[in-house]
Amino acid sequence: MTETTTHEFMLQFAAEAIGLRAQKDGYEPSVYDAKHDPEGYITSLLNALHQWSHANGIDWEGELARAQGFFEQDISDCEGADSEPLAKPDISELRCPNCGHEQSFVIEVSECLLMFADGVVLHGDSGEEWGDWSSCRCHECCHRGTVYQFRKPKQEKEVITHG
Repeated sequence: MTETTTHEFMLQFAAEAIGLRAQKDGYEPSVYDAKHDPEGYITSLLNALHQWSHANGIDWEGELARAQGFFEQDISDCEGADSEPLAKPDISELRCPNCGHEQSFVIEVSECLLMFADGVVLHGDSGEEWGDWSSCRCHECCHRGTVYQFRKPKQEKEVITHG
């Protein structure tokens, strides 16, 4: 049994979602051309997710920014199998991709707590955890994304690649 990469999984998931949306308009499951999406069901699915976020109080822009970060990581993992993975992020290696600010960022951090039935809570059982997948916001211009998108080495690589 071969292991499916995240990229391959997401492509399969998207094809299934587009197919299910096409079925709502009477297409047979395997008949609709999901690769070219002539009816615009990708837009329909995005609209549905936006509606869902709005109705349930979910930060749509934040979700889009995180999705973009995960997409970039997945593509990097897929295309850069030969390249070295980035080291664990360090705050000094971050820069806002929008305004270039390097001094302060609001980063979503998780912490594990040891909680007892008698109400005692011990903080710092494993410390605070954050990484490339963490939500990040520039303290200067409020640009949002993931830590991965704010990494200087990633931005420098993009300049070299696209420059």
